[in-house]
Parts: sequence; structure tokens; C-alpha cells
Amino acid sequence: MPAQGRAAPGRDKDCGSPHFRAGPRPPSVDDVATFVIETYLSRLRAGELDAIAASIRAAIDSAPDAPERVRHVRSFFVPDDESCFHVIEAPSLEVAVEAARRAGLSADRVVKAETTAG
Repeated sequence: MPAQGRAAPGRDKDCGSPHFRAGPRPPSVDDVATFVIETYLSRLRAGELDAIAASIRAAIDSAPDAPERVRHVRSFFVPDDESCFHVIEAPSLEVAVEAARRAGLSADRVVKAETTAG
């Protein structure tokens, strides 16, 4: 007899519950990566950071063909470098670049970032 909670070899794992039916895997966080969009922002325009972040979110939300898995995580400004960094989650670099373009950003760089669990 198989251990409780495991299907016997060769048997379908569908237990009959609509909450646990076998089928196509829904999108998950494993399907997205984290990207950093770097832009120039002068110290004189630093107060525009919230508006810029809002424009990124609006561009993502209004894109008719954008995958649901695109998300603006945060934006931050580094005054000493006059650089702005926008962190987004997207399924590919191309989708991240398109999100920046739709938001009207003139991106200096768009790069994939590695994240940690802690």
C-alpha cells in the first residue's frame, strides 16, 4: 500500500477535488526574473521619482498584451551618481525593456539581477 498522500505507481494523481486536480501548471514566481532598469536622473529632478515609478506601473497595467507576471517592485534614486534604479519582475529581458519603453524611460541599462531568499 502506498504511503498516505502519495498515488500508487501508475495511478493518476487527480484525487477528485477541484482544488487538487492534475492539469496544466499555472504561472508561478518561478516563471519570472528580476530586472533592474537604470536611468539618469539629475539631483534637481529627484522629486520626480514617485511620478516616474507611477508611470512604470501605469505602463505595465495599461499594456494590452503584457503578461500578468510583470510587476514593478520598487524604484530608488542614488543622488551621488544621479542614477535611478527601477526593479521589476518580468518573464524575460525583452518584456522588461518593453515595460521601460512604454513608460517613456530612456534606459541606460536593463540587466537581470540575482536575488536571495533572505
